[in-house]
Amino acid sequence: MGRKNTVNQEYNDDYFNLLKCGWLDEDKDQIHMGGWKFTKNTLGKLRLNKNSYVLDICCGEGATLNWLYEKFGIKGTGIDKNKSSISFAKNNYPSTIEYKSIDLYNYKIERNKYDLIFGQDPDALGSYKRQVLFDNFFLGLKKDGIFIFNHWVPYIGCEEKQKKEFDKINIKAGYKSHINLNSDAYLLGLKKAGFKKIEIKNLSKGYENYYQKLLASYKKNKIDYSWLQDWLNFNKTSPAGVLFKCIK
Repeated sequence: MGRKNTVNQEYNDDYFNLLKCGWLDEDKDQIHMGGWKFTKNTLGKLRLNKNSYVLDICCGEGATLNWLYEKFGIKGTGIDKNKSSISFAKNNYPSTIEYKSIDLYNYKIERNKYDLIFGQDPDALGSYKRQVLFDNFFLGLKKDGIFIFNHWVPYIGCEEKQKKEFDKINIKAGYKSHINLNSDAYLLGLKKAGFKKIEIKNLSKGYENYYQKLLASYKKNKIDYSWLQDWLNFNKTSPAGVLFKCIK
């Protein structure tokens, strides 16, 4: 049950449990890169309040949105394809947050509604159709609204040869071939959507640590981890892992 099977099964429950087993106790509901420390450093400094509307594009069990509610009193929406994760969120977190089990590409976003749209390792952006999402997020944000996300793709300036090598790793992990899965392509797409002010941060060191933890989890549970080792090897020669912060 490696990631290859999980991709085809749309991130099933067994995969989430596998991710969690390699994490510290305080991070078991934050299975993305950096855990709670990264979440709080990235989102906790934003100017949000009880009138702010927030959209989490890959909310999992809803822990991050709930934390934002407790800290700022926000209202919002959480989207995830995993039905049991959404069921957990609905049963455990406040009604001011609406949770939806839906493919992000089928979500009809309301225009000029959100103050913040964010995603922590949102694999929906790995699709060749991602421009649709960038366009929708731009339309869904209020003026001066923020779109912020981190992802495990090659950083800005990756050479074409390295992009092809990264594509081979993704195919091995179970994804479809997609040569434009990199920060340069993301930047072009964000600009095309209309975002003018875009900040970019290299997270390759954080992702290296993240995958080392996941690698230990896979080895412990006797899971095929070859694709993880390939990613770590790739990161030695071409940094992978990025944070984008975009303002409408």
